[in-house]
Amino acid sequence: MKKLGFIALLLLTGLWACEYETLSPKEIDIPENISFAVDVAPPLETNCKGCHSGGIDPNLTAAASWNALVNGGYVDRDNPEESPLLIKINKPHPSSDPLTLKEKAIILKWIEDGAQNN
Repeated sequence: MKKLGFIALLLLTGLWACEYETLSPKEIDIPENISFAVDVAPPLETNCKGCHSGGIDPNLTAAASWNALVNGGYVDRDNPEESPLLIKINKPHPSSDPLTLKEKAIILKWIEDGAQNN
């Protein structure tokens, strides 16, 4: 059931993405083990920190990002697909640099794996 939800999320993400990516969910190569510091934080810092650096929640500065996401109510470990973070990154956004389909898939897998601070 999780896989079906994951595939549905990726398909919907593709429909909403500003960059019209052509990858199907099966073609997305994501790491087996997701690291917050290596795989999740960098795209959030690159694409989101410009606005989310303390003035707009969540605070995605390096020192605060994991705590802001996990303890700030943006991550739902019981229902990863319903996490507010995923809902927000899958909506059209004013950012000129939206997250890629692969980055969104990595964030979902990170949440499914327990949203560890690793």
